[in-house]
Amino acid sequence: MASIPTTQKQWILTPNPAGVGAVALVDGPVPELGPTDVLVNIKAASLNYKDHIVRLPTPFSPTVPTVPLSDGAGVVVATGAKVTRFAKGDRVAALFSPQAYTVGRYPVPGPSLGAQLDGTARPYGAFDEQSLVRIPDSISFEEASTLPCAGVTAYNGLYGVKERAVRAGDWVLVEGTGGVSLFVLQLAKAAGASVVATTSSDAKAAKLKALGADHVVNYKTDADWGASARALTPGGVGFDHIVDIGGHATLPHSIKASRFGATITVVGKSDYSPNAPQEPDITTAIYFQTTFRGVQVGNREHFEGLVASIEGTKWTPVVDKVFEFKDLEEAYKYLVSGSHVGKVVVKID
Repeated sequence: MASIPTTQKQWILTPNPAGVGAVALVDGPVPELGPTDVLVNIKAASLNYKDHIVRLPTPFSPTVPTVPLSDGAGVVVATGAKVTRFAKGDRVAALFSPQAYTVGRYPVPGPSLGAQLDGTARPYGAFDEQSLVRIPDSISFEEASTLPCAGVTAYNGLYGVKERAVRAGDWVLVEGTGGVSLFVLQLAKAAGASVVATTSSDAKAAKLKALGADHVVNYKTDADWGASARALTPGGVGFDHIVDIGGHATLPHSIKASRFGATITVVGKSDYSPNAPQEPDITTAIYFQTTFRGVQVGNREHFEGLVASIEGTKWTPVVDKVFEFKDLEEAYKYLVSGSHVGKVVVKID
């Protein structure tokens, strides 16, 4: 292996309180290691909608220049003197939030990579050994780079409460073709569940069916798509699990689609602006005895469960398009266009 450099080309996001923050490719240092740190040669990074949000003037935005992107995967090239969990050559990915390594409980949301902390848009990053997870040997670095945010969020949504975990025979509703939704689809099918997906186009519907969706509903042409989706379940009783992506825009449909005692996991909203509409009145859900869960990614236990699912059934994360490292700005534009089905990835090394 070539010697480790002392400097590197890395992307830097400069916040802009009045508009979209600028990213620039600049020279920066390769991080030095503390005693429990691991130096990772990052091979690929993937983009989440969060990476677009932090470029805007929102509460999620960094206050100082930072390396963007929260998700990445690579290989260990050096370890601190007290590291015991990893060795050179291990294939790893970092947690979205480094403090979320506590197993068996939900940590308070803390600083995340690519926002408050330097992220993965660089060839080398240093991470505490507790915040790293081994990635499956069966998938590429590009595919593994999609796991830390969208993949872990989906796993937490379906398995985060053990007594309500998805199981064979359940019916699951997923919304759209973004990263989280496709992970939910693949995880649910791996568990033996039936899945109904929503989308806005026939072309995307075909891709959803190719990934295993049992039925697809077009939310653009069907104004009452929640009821239409519910009608597809056996006896029209509704869904056991719904992973809601849009917040105020989709929750009324999610509630309508749910069965008695359903779990609706809310992982996002479609409008983060200060004047965004409020969430809908959910008092109807009292009658349906619905459980609502808010999910903000997950912890290391969830990440390791996701890896075990991939290794156990050999399914592969969906990568829509891979950009070169120098073309990060184009990758942002492609992500925001919404034309992707699956994850947008940047190849670093």
